[in-house]
Amino acid sequence: MHQVKEYDPNIIGWPNAMVDKADYLALEAKSIGEVQKWQNAAVEAQEDRAGAERSLIYCARINIDLMKRNRELEAALRESKRSHVICEDCWYSCPKSGECCNHNEGPECNCGADEWNAKIDALLTSKETKGEQG
Repeated sequence: MHQVKEYDPNIIGWPNAMVDKADYLALEAKSIGEVQKWQNAAVEAQEDRAGAERSLIYCARINIDLMKRNRELEAALRESKRSHVICEDCWYSCPKSGECCNHNEGPECNCGADEWNAKIDALLTSKETKGEQG
């Protein structure tokens, strides 16, 4: 920096606070660069917030879709329960059907319906237990 008594186009400012024009322009460019960095950071932060909001909305939609699909699967499981086999010839009907006339067969299910339904009940119960824990 240099002191000048007469007008010099390279010097700006008040006489007691003279600044070299090149220094001023460099400072101004640095300030503009800093402002641009701050603006870019603000834009990035805003984009990050918008991206986070979009991610949350996307996750919420997926969660809703999964809950709907889960209810559909539960309904399908409940509908897939089997009843005990009833045959035209009562001799071959399952004893638990109430239509079996073969008393030598005993009172237990022989058609697999009890085993199948127990598996379905176990799946539904474990799902409910996991839902309560989560």
